[in-house]
Amino acid sequence: MEAAASGIPSIVYSDYGADRWINHGANGFVVSDFHEVVEIVNRLINEKFLLQSCSRKVVSLAHEFSWDKKIKIWEEEINNILDA
Repeated sequence: MEAAASGIPSIVYSDYGADRWINHGANGFVVSDFHEVVEIVNRLINEKFLLQSCSRKVVSLAHEFSWDKKIKIWEEEINNILDA
């Protein structure tokens, strides 16, 4: 999320669940092996629009996971439990 907040799209491996919040090619990249990492890096170097587009979208992703939003959700859950 720190990289996302800085507008840096992440390249992550598919085996730990990041594909739940990273949309490949939109706000980051999900890969299954190192060969794919090299391909993505080369694309980002050669396709400046792809990097710019992903950078804008990944900042939006970071805002979805901001502490302000998460704390409000947790507070609502706690209040729901206490009210039950």
